[in-house]
Amino acid sequence: MLEQATNLLHKDYTKQIYQIIDLDKFEGVMMNQLLDHISI
Repeated sequence: MLEQATNLLHKDYTKQIYQIIDLDKFEGVMMNQLLDHISI
């Protein structure tokens, strides 16, 4: 279960890295997504 979630997070972050060039924006999005996943 945890391993599966980690794989999903890794895929999401990999997509974000390619989609977002601005590092400040990426950092904000990454934190928001991390908080979203934690709250689930």
